[in-house]
Amino acid sequence: MKVENRNLLPVKYCGSIIVGLSFLLMTLSAMALEPLERSATNPTGWKWYYNVSSSTISNQVQNGYRVIDIEVKQTSPYRFNVALVKNSGVHASGWWWYYGQTASQLSTKLANNNARLIDIESYYVNGSRRFAAVMIQNAGSRASGWYYYYGKTLNGLSNKLSEKNARLIDVDTYVRNGTRYYNAVMIPNTGSNAKAWWWYTNVTISQVSNFVQNNGARLIDIERQSNGRYTVVMIKNDGRQWWWQVGATASTVSNFAAQYGARIVDIESYLSNGQQRFNVIYLNNVNQQTARLRDFLNAKSNGGNYGVYVKRVDGSTSVALKASAQFEPASTIKALHHIHGMKRVHNGWDGLNDWVLGYNNYVLNSDGENTSCPEDTSPVWKRRYQAHDLMMKNSDNRWTQALRSDYGQWSLNFTASGLGMTKTSLNHRIGCGGDALNSPNQLTLVDAGKLYEAVRDGYLGNGVAKDAFYDYMSTGKGNVTTVINQEAAKLRMSLADTNQFHSLVEVAAKAGSYTLNSKKYKSLAGWVSLPAKYSNGNIYQREYVHGFFIEKASWLSSTFDTWDMRGESLREQIRYALTTFKLY
Repeated sequence: MKVENRNLLPVKYCGSIIVGLSFLLMTLSAMALEPLERSATNPTGWKWYYNVSSSTISNQVQNGYRVIDIEVKQTSPYRFNVALVKNSGVHASGWWWYYGQTASQLSTKLANNNARLIDIESYYVNGSRRFAAVMIQNAGSRASGWYYYYGKTLNGLSNKLSEKNARLIDVDTYVRNGTRYYNAVMIPNTGSNAKAWWWYTNVTISQVSNFVQNNGARLIDIERQSNGRYTVVMIKNDGRQWWWQVGATASTVSNFAAQYGARIVDIESYLSNGQQRFNVIYLNNVNQQTARLRDFLNAKSNGGNYGVYVKRVDGSTSVALKASAQFEPASTIKALHHIHGMKRVHNGWDGLNDWVLGYNNYVLNSDGENTSCPEDTSPVWKRRYQAHDLMMKNSDNRWTQALRSDYGQWSLNFTASGLGMTKTSLNHRIGCGGDALNSPNQLTLVDAGKLYEAVRDGYLGNGVAKDAFYDYMSTGKGNVTTVINQEAAKLRMSLADTNQFHSLVEVAAKAGSYTLNSKKYKSLAGWVSLPAKYSNGNIYQREYVHGFFIEKASWLSSTFDTWDMRGESLREQIRYALTTFKLY
């Protein structure tokens, strides 16, 4: 289940359900609020684990991560579900985590550490109450008034919220001897902490969904009760992208987080028919450009997977969504055949005018029409430069197969390995659907970027081989041109500057597509060079490698264009370069 960004308010008890009560809120200017890790959308490293030992968690702590949410799964031996973030940047904090604590031990540790709780859970071991807890140093920008309670009835907790004029940032609920109890962490809902919020208990999932949507809220805590209903805490959403799921498998959780560039801020598990299931709250964990492209691809396709990547040559990565995920690239991987051949030319082992043996025919379908699968019949010879040109510009599978045979598949994969393309593998002749399903070729966007970046870094030298690499490639420049014109118009650039900018743009890329078992596969990877100006007016080139893929989509919008995606992916980089032209 996915829930969109919404907004919210406070609460009073009414029967078995907590309901919203609107009132005038004070300033929302400062940033103590709920724990930062549940609100900060600054991209950060993060991890999650389920049913793991304390040593697994401790190892990640040693690696620079800190716990933000913990659940005790069992006590003999101890096993946990846990979410962690990299303890750096805006997420940096002094912090501690504990389990197996008595109430007095927990209180002592809070006092000794000058800390406040961000997550609390109680459980019983041999009839004695124990606590697992995560706390942060209550100082600096993390400082806040706060309270925690355990073993409270609904009325008892509601009274504390009213007495302290507070709002919940974490709640844990359980039933003991037929009575429902609550453990809670709260902060004063005044001054810099003031925020619209609600909490609800003993509600169904459909009710939770309605409350979220009607109040424009986002969840910060979700607890599944033993009766299958839920206790939840919500806050007014201020435009952050977030999602939630209930009843998800572990693989669904991991796949969702990877696909959406999200991180887990709250996770709870339960058993359903003996199977582990998870209820999860996620926050966006990618930058604005990546989020825009994710949302674009999400709107244009359904089912399957997708990814996008933009990196400056010899510089930083600005977009990365599933950039290291392997996908079936169709013709996009032909750039590997191309760079391998041009490397042999550069080394003097082959010449562009050498003859290459190929074949004219394709396998026929049941109607006697050509498929895209090349067949080794009707031999014909062409010059090497012609074979590469036909492979890259025309995407001719017959001459791709000819070069695969000429160079040897093992040699092509060896070249990929030498370029650091560690997740790339050429496994079959391109264009043959059965081979693509049974033994798919593999590529990643990061690996494709390494290939194009290697050319810029001298892999093919600076002579004939490098020139030939670009000369035989499709450019698809018109799609970049469209975005340049759109962004130039927004900046009110002069026609002269716009035309000069166009004249200095260089592009090269290879696209690929398949339809296999009614599933859509689209991909593209390449290089672009954009002109920009220093403050003194001198022009320099900003070069990028880029790519995207859509794999196994059950639906693809009729308005989606593979080559348009390059311009869309580079929109922010184009806008920046154009801005320098206007300024200088």
